[in-house]
This record gives sequence, C-alpha cells and structure tokens, in this order.
Amino acid sequence: MAISIGIGNYIRSSLYRGTKKNPFHPSLVDYWNFAGKKNSDTDRAIIKGIKGNILNAYNFGWSLGSGYGLYKENYNSAKYRKFKGSRAVFTNTDNSIHITESLDSSPFIETQNTQSAKAYSIKVTGLKPGIALEYRYVLPDVEGLRTITIVEDGVYNLPQTGNSFNGFRFTGYLGACNITIKQIPEYEGAIVTDGVDDYLKLGKVGYKIGTVIVKYVPIKFNVGWNTVFDNNRYDTPNRNYLGYSSTIENRGTTMFVSEYGDYLALYYKATPKQADDSLYIGSSYTEAFVAKEFFSMALFEMAIYSEILTDEEIQKEIDVMQYGTPNPVFALNFDNFAYKAVDYPDFATGKVTTNKIVVDSTTETFNGAIAVAMNPEADTGDPIEVPAYKLKISGMDAYNMPEDFYFIAVLGANISGKPTQQWVQQFSKDGIYNIPAITLEDNIYNISIAAMIGLDKPIEIEVLYDKNITKSFPENK
Repeated sequence: MAISIGIGNYIRSSLYRGTKKNPFHPSLVDYWNFAGKKNSDTDRAIIKGIKGNILNAYNFGWSLGSGYGLYKENYNSAKYRKFKGSRAVFTNTDNSIHITESLDSSPFIETQNTQSAKAYSIKVTGLKPGIALEYRYVLPDVEGLRTITIVEDGVYNLPQTGNSFNGFRFTGYLGACNITIKQIPEYEGAIVTDGVDDYLKLGKVGYKIGTVIVKYVPIKFNVGWNTVFDNNRYDTPNRNYLGYSSTIENRGTTMFVSEYGDYLALYYKATPKQADDSLYIGSSYTEAFVAKEFFSMALFEMAIYSEILTDEEIQKEIDVMQYGTPNPVFALNFDNFAYKAVDYPDFATGKVTTNKIVVDSTTETFNGAIAVAMNPEADTGDPIEVPAYKLKISGMDAYNMPEDFYFIAVLGANISGKPTQQWVQQFSKDGIYNIPAITLEDNIYNISIAAMIGLDKPIEIEVLYDKNITKSFPENK
C-alpha cells in the first residue's frame, strides 16, 4: 500500500531552544526535519538533529529537484539572462529575486530565446502603489506575446511557456524599491533527492533501532530497488530497510509497517536491532560503503527510537512533530461529533480524524450534512461556546464553480424563540479561513458542516492547530 501524500505542518525549531523540555519519547535516538533550510545556506549539506546527531547530504545540486523544496526554475542557471545594473539593481538565488531599484522598462531577468520556462508559482512582496511588475511570456506553439500584471503583493501562477524571452520587467516605474519574487516550492519543508546520486548519511553507530517514524513523498521510480533508508545491509537478520521495487505498489521492508495519515511508522514486535553500520537515506550501499539504489523522494521528517513504541505512543510522537506537543487541542474535535457522513456508506466515503474530515464522494441519498457536533435530531438545546479558529479547506477549486457559488458551509443552529442572527460561514474556493467564535449570546445550540452539492471529487476540511486554544468542542461524545 502506498503512503499518503501531503505536505502538513512542520515542527517549530524554536521548540528545542532555551530551557523548554524535549517533548519526545525518552527513547528518541534523534529527530530531523528540513523546514527552514535553504539551498543558499552555507551549511545546507549538514542537517543537525535535535539531539545533535548529523545527517550529511551528498551529491546534491542545490537547485531544482536536487535540494530543498523542489523549485521548477533555477534563476542562477545559464538559461536565464540577467541585466544587473543596467535594467534593475537586484540579487538572486536559484529560486528568488530581490530588487532594490528599477532602471529601465525592459525585462531585467528572462530566459534565453531558445529556452522555455515550466509552470510554477511565485510569491511577490514589497509592491507599493505606483509600482508594478509584469511577467512577459509566449505560450507553447502559440504566436503572440502575453503578459501577467503584478500590481500587489500575493501569489501568482505562471504558466508553461514556449521558447522565447520569458521574464520580468517593471511597467512605468523607475526608482528605488524593495521587492522580492520568490518561487513557491512543490514540497516546502522537505529535502528532495534526485534518484540519480543524492543521498544522506547518519554516521552514528552502536545505537538500537526499535521504531522509525518518517514522512516522505515518492516522486519518481527507477527500475529496480529504490531505497528510502538502509542499515546493516549485509547483516540480513538485523537489516533495517525500507524501499520500493520499481513501482509504488511494490514496497519492501524488514520491519512491520503502519500508516498514520502522511506518516509511516516502522517497528519491530520483539527485539530492537543494533545499528552497526551508518544509516543511508535515499540510497542503499555496497560492501565498500558506496551508495547505490537511489530514490527520488521528498523527505520531510524522520525520527528514530531505540524502543518499540505502542500505537498510542507513535500517535503522540507524530503530534509532537506536527504541533510541538503530544496532546494538541483543536477548537473542533471531530472525534466527538455525534454524526459524520463518512461513517455511513449509504451517504459518503472518506475518513475522519480528530481535526480533519476527508470526503471522497457522496451518494444520491446524501442529505448535505457532512458532520454534526451534537444530536442531529435535536431541534433545540443549551447555548454553546466555540473559540475562534482557522479552517483550511482543500479540493473545492477542482469543481470550477463560480466565485460566488458557496457549496461548503459551517452552520450554527439557533435556539428556538431566542432573538439572534443566523450564524453561517460559507466557502467557494480553497483557502484558510478565519472562523469567528461562537459565544453564549449567539444562542447557538449546535453546529454542522454541510455541502450544498453532491461530491464526486475529494474535499478536505481541516481545523488548524492554535496553541492558544485549550478547550475543544464538543468536549465529549
């Protein structure tokens, strides 16, 4: 079975500074994540775990699909013409451009006319009234220059282009500025191995491996074995291995495996194994310790434990990785909701976890209610309180509905006879939304999440973690 794919939340590095207690299980050997690392860092090839153990990165190109994030274009490459000092004053890395002065209205960075650019997204910051940028491009096999006007800070989606001078320029402004154009990586917070010769290695030996928790996304497969990690390769009874043979369906491992959403937990049931060799990640190795059997993947996080953890302990470790605490509290606790449509195959298919609802599809008998907090049959009740929170909704954009067609909603049920305004939050596009608090004065006795249409493509509804929230609704089933 394939692991789930997604990019989730990343642990804050500040959690491990100062005097705060390490919230991980006491048998932790070490934990590594790659959030905050950049291809331009001087220490980019050194990844230090929270307990001080070093992963060394080898053979990375530190751009595009070999390094942090996976960026689609490399502004440092010879593919791009850069007019520094003549058309604009700017600096750039492989994935970002920082402009401090506009000198001309011609493009200041563009592809060679024999080159095309891939489709990618950028985030632009620092624009002010009267200052505008323009992305000039041609489409593949289509005549005519096209433009995307960039007049305010935000995210812009740039299309696949044809071979031409595709690039950025100022429109009608000359003078000082402080603008940054930054590519948005496909796998933010991950280190991406190219499947050719990239790998990481932990030189530490002599510790025990009882459990490994890892979050990664396979990108492409070589014919033959593709290694996620390998250790004790030539000591068969004690080998610690995870990999794939040519396809995502053919996963192989020397350990037992359980899936926890985007995370994979590998463990033994009897005795932990001692690591007598270096641990290779993204490759296996020969008897002479030469890397081989490479794998192209986006690796987000990895933790190794000397003990065999229970299911409950593994879930707490994943909560620590995601939220910085083994006991996160969410404004809404879907585990305690009285009704969830995905529990009834006649209505919907999908999955519900503590803070996320995934509806894959609904049936013709679906009544519109995705989830209801309290008894869905009740027509009144006591007033409830729910703190303000952020709700992330994904999948709506795939329906290509008009901007003003709201087909997912959070609804408050009013207490009969109590003067109050209707409490409803409606959504039509993917995004992160601020949901206001419900107070006792609102006279709401129940809340539900509903879909106004039948669903045939997955919709994800996630309550985001907020460390300031200390009480969930409902508190109990």
